[in-house]
Amino acid sequence: MSSKQAARPHQSGLLALGRLNAISTLLPDARQFLYSYVRKEAVMSSQIGALNRPSAT
Repeated sequence: MSSKQAARPHQSGLLALGRLNAISTLLPDARQFLYSYVRKEAVMSSQIGALNRPSAT
């Protein structure tokens, strides 16, 4: 992997963090936003996990 290829995900991550930081300044309660986001990610993760489990039949 070249250094340019390695830098791309890093730059995307920094951009996403910058967007999150900008939005958090507009929210009345950033903790509530983060709680909702983390909960949504947890639900999505558990749904993906359920799809990857072998069926019990």
